[in-house]
Amino acid sequence: SNQLGKRLAWGELFEKDSYSDKSYINDTLQLIPADIAETVYDPVRQYWGGHWTMPSNADLLEFKNNTEIVKTETVYSTEIGMNIKKITFRSKINGNEITLLSNGYINNSTLYRNENLYYMSSTRYGNAYYMVINDNPTLNTYSFSPYYGNHIRPVLKQLDIHHNTTKQETLENHT
Repeated sequence: SNQLGKRLAWGELFEKDSYSDKSYINDTLQLIPADIAETVYDPVRQYWGGHWTMPSNADLLEFKNNTEIVKTETVYSTEIGMNIKKITFRSKINGNEITLLSNGYINNSTLYRNENLYYMSSTRYGNAYYMVINDNPTLNTYSFSPYYGNHIRPVLKQLDIHHNTTKQETLENHT
C-alpha cells in the first residue's frame, strides 16, 4: 500500500490545512516537553495506543546506522497527487526489510521536497529532530522546524519480560 498516513506538526494531534508558526500550538517551545514519547503530545500513542510510540532520536540514529537501502522505486501517491519514492531498507543485523515512502514536508500550505523522506522523532533539541532520506540516497538526521507538517512513523517498544527463575526451580523440584 502506498498510504502516507497522518501529516502533523511536532507535538500536535490533528492534521491542518496550513502548517506555520502562527498555527502551531507550541510557538514558544515551552508548552511541550523536549521528549514527547508516551505523553499526551505523542500522536502515535494517542492514535495507536498500547506500547506504540514515536521513535526517539536514538531510534532514528540506530535505524540510520544499522540499515542499508536495497531498492528505490517511483510510485504514484493518490494522497498528494504526485510521484513519490518507495524505499526498501534491509537491517544489517537480522536481514529484515521495511519499506518507507518519501513524503516531503508542508510549510504553510505548500508541499516541499516530496522526493525526500521525512520522519520526525519524539525528541527535540531546540527544534524537532527528523530523519531525512534524500534522493542521493543518503540518510541523515536534522533539527527541523517543529511546525512543518510531516508524517509520523509508529514504533513498537519492546517489553522487557523477566522470568521468575526461583519460581520455575521450585516448580521443577516439586514434580
